[in-house]
Amino acid sequence: MTDPDREPETDSSIVTTAPDGEGDGATRPATVTTATLFDQDDWAPVPDPLDADPPASDAGPDDDPAPAGPTLFDQDAAHPAPAGAAADASPADELEDPTLQPQADLAHTAPAGATVAAAPKVHLRYEPALDGLRGLAVLGVLFFHGQFAWARGGFLGVSTFFTLSGFLITTLLVTEHQGNGTISLRNFWTRRFRRLMPASIVALAGISILFGFFVADAAQLNELRGDVIAALAYVANWHFIAADQSYADLFTAPSPVQHFWSLAIEEQFYVVFPLLVFGVLRVARGARRVLFAVLVALTAASVAWMLHLYEPGLDTARVYYSTFTRAAELLIGALLALVLLGREPLRRAGPVLAVGAAGVLGFGITIWCWLNLDQSDGVLYQGGLALYACVTAVLIWSALQVAGPIPEIFSKSGIVALGKISYGVYLYHWPIFLWLTPERTGLALWPLFVLRVAVTIGVSLVSYHYLEQPVRQRVLLVKPRSWLVAPAAVTAVAMAVILVTLNPPAVPDLDFTEATEAIEAIEAPSTSPEALAEQAQDLEDAVPVAATTAPTVNKVLLVGDSVMGQAYPFFRDRFAERGIVTGYAGGPGTGPLNPQGEGDWLSQIDRWVSDFDPDVVVIEACCDYTYPPDELYELPDGTEVLPNTDLAYQTWEQVSREMIRRAGAGGARVFWVISPPVSTNGYYGPMEDHVARLNEIYRGLPVPKIDWATPSSLDGEYADDLPIGPDGALVRVRADDGLHYTPEGDLLLADATLRTMLQLEARPGF
Repeated sequence: MTDPDREPETDSSIVTTAPDGEGDGATRPATVTTATLFDQDDWAPVPDPLDADPPASDAGPDDDPAPAGPTLFDQDAAHPAPAGAAADASPADELEDPTLQPQADLAHTAPAGATVAAAPKVHLRYEPALDGLRGLAVLGVLFFHGQFAWARGGFLGVSTFFTLSGFLITTLLVTEHQGNGTISLRNFWTRRFRRLMPASIVALAGISILFGFFVADAAQLNELRGDVIAALAYVANWHFIAADQSYADLFTAPSPVQHFWSLAIEEQFYVVFPLLVFGVLRVARGARRVLFAVLVALTAASVAWMLHLYEPGLDTARVYYSTFTRAAELLIGALLALVLLGREPLRRAGPVLAVGAAGVLGFGITIWCWLNLDQSDGVLYQGGLALYACVTAVLIWSALQVAGPIPEIFSKSGIVALGKISYGVYLYHWPIFLWLTPERTGLALWPLFVLRVAVTIGVSLVSYHYLEQPVRQRVLLVKPRSWLVAPAAVTAVAMAVILVTLNPPAVPDLDFTEATEAIEAIEAPSTSPEALAEQAQDLEDAVPVAATTAPTVNKVLLVGDSVMGQAYPFFRDRFAERGIVTGYAGGPGTGPLNPQGEGDWLSQIDRWVSDFDPDVVVIEACCDYTYPPDELYELPDGTEVLPNTDLAYQTWEQVSREMIRRAGAGGARVFWVISPPVSTNGYYGPMEDHVARLNEIYRGLPVPKIDWATPSSLDGEYADDLPIGPDGALVRVRADDGLHYTPEGDLLLADATLRTMLQLEARPGF
């Protein structure tokens, strides 16, 4: 392993054929200055970075110039390629991948009028700060998946990876075209497969066998086959969209391959983008201005499509997971590459200070986003993700400078080392996190996080040194029949997941009788005069509804936040058994009030009811934006107030009553959910008092209540497990975050809701 700060070795001479003063055309050595992509003082003149046509050669305008001869240089210039490496090995294996070192040995075409005997090589200097940025990105993901409340925006580390990938891939492709006059798509895709697939196959095999046999619960095992096969085919993002699996389910009903959605987007990009670059540069005869214009148009189209798909209050899965909506983040990195390619490094004090200051500001904005933004924040889908990608582009630009605070910070050995193994860390960490749970370890949040990260890094180091590096350097792929290894490995993983999931255990047959007796006693005593009187008082201020002796419920609209959203599939199936059609509106982190203009239900309830025309509306709201306590939200009159204040809760009650009036204005019967208790030890622990305060408000609302607190707790106290299995066996009903539910818990809530609703509906005169 070479010193990452060491300048790579270079080829110092080539041979060109050029006429001398007498025009004899003699062949003689030519002095060639070794240059780097980001240190080009010795190149004169520096080409316009947006209009650098490949210099002319003997090839005609419609011909592809012959590519430069192959090199056997490994990316680490101090190490020659291993013996037996294929002769067509590309020297750019590391530059192209967001997890690899951007150091390459690329061909550069000789000047016009020269006959090329052997193309000179342009060395792309290794930039440790880019590895440091990768380390930062994966740290954000780790903290987010560690369920630290202060890192709720850490998922944006994936966006940082996207922009880095777009930058590095475009740098590779355009530089190859500039040097060779063409792009070898076959070599590019071979390198991508060689870089990404081995570790991916190992990760998926481990998930299929180890996670499938020893960790997965019944619900996870039922979904494992489809999830793993989709991940193996790099279509996981579309699979999760088709399955209505929201990213909000990450901590409630997690798939061990859910993180493969981002790898799927990158791989799809790697398939299509080189074709685009190849085609545009071929048609435009190498004019990068044309490519730049095309990428600007595609970026704008991606952002516009996200704006079109996003609807405040509705689930964001199809917006968050879609390749078309997330492409902008990759394309912004590609645009940065086109702008920087061929430019001299900044030398004057003024520009150097300006870029350094911009980088520091960008770093600050990045951290602020991680601390304050949530996946459900509407601003992300209204241009926010694209703006975040622009901030990442500024960070990349600053990191590439020869001096300044950003290259200094991100060239530290620790963050660089993490960046070098970041691909493996990302691949392996999520199933490890799902395996090492508080229940299995008995550890609190921080000690558990340290253990999880230590195991992840250990596995990633083994993978990096004994799998990823040897495969990339072709140590493991030098035999003539090595092409059989990949399909055999893919087949083995597919067979493993099929065998593991062939006879998955059924989801436990849960006995809800004991758990729902309290509901029936409190909320639905069909013959109790006292209860009927209490119910009449509840309905005194409600919207009048025509009495009927034979009420019919055909359609139920469920309005709620992420708790209702992730339970909705179970509600849908349970209600369908009674012939009831259900719909869901709302979304993660949303609620009746207006959090700075995003996701409020009050302004949308009329449209939801009009579109769905329900007989019953069930409303659940426990989160909303009255938490966290440092976020302002808007009152209906536009006034911004701090949450968790008396004024905030008074307004909450007023808005809830108005929600009831609007939801029932067309004749629908309205129910309100009493929220379940929250674990003080979970991700949402600080919400305990907030949820209790909301329940006080809800109990005073003029509509019948559906009590989720009683069946999902023990004597009104939070409980992870309830005795609802066969013979009273304990069954886990609460998710690790302490707010949401497991699939078994969601089924419990659906059953309790249906029982209560139907019993109340059956009362005479209701």
